[in-house]
Amino acid sequence: MLEYLAENLGNYHRITVRDVHTALKISRVYLHMICKSNKGVSARRVINAAIIQKAIEFYYLDSIELKLIADKLGFSDVVSFYHFFKRIAGCNLMNYMDQHENIINAK
Repeated sequence: MLEYLAENLGNYHRITVRDVHTALKISRVYLHMICKSNKGVSARRVINAAIIQKAIEFYYLDSIELKLIADKLGFSDVVSFYHFFKRIAGCNLMNYMDQHENIINAK
């Protein structure tokens, strides 16, 4: 699953649980069971975490502007991406980067 996400995040398509289980040729229930047993969370949460991580990578490593990040991750607009990021990460991307700057700069 993580390999699929790594290869497909950023291809201007919003990845869904259906995309993943179809690509892996397994049922949605089995994908959920795998995620629960290996990660302790649902497939949707694994996908959301990967989207957040990719957004951070685009912003920090590639210096890509928010509009393009939203487009590359398959969001219809920046506002949708902003609300998604805030809902999942607990703050917007800029605040996240400020809060984690010392961790990011240590890498």
